Amino acid sequence: MCIRIERAAEIALEVAWKGTKAVFLSFDIDCVDIGFTPGTGSPEPGGLLPREALKAVRMIATHGL
Repeated sequence: MCIRIERAAEIALEVAWKGTKAVFLSFDIDCVDIGFTPGTGSPEPGGLLPREALKAVRMIATHGL
């Protein structure tokens, strides 16, 4: 099953905000494809493209994080 970045961010925000007053975002560069992050400690072949990672972070950050 393939899920779009937009839907993944939407689901993550729904879960994160449920019953809380604050949400913090931590971003691990290891989720980005190794072709774009050669110095990372835990390479992820087939990971997110940089534009996908930036889109997700920007979408999530607009919700008051």
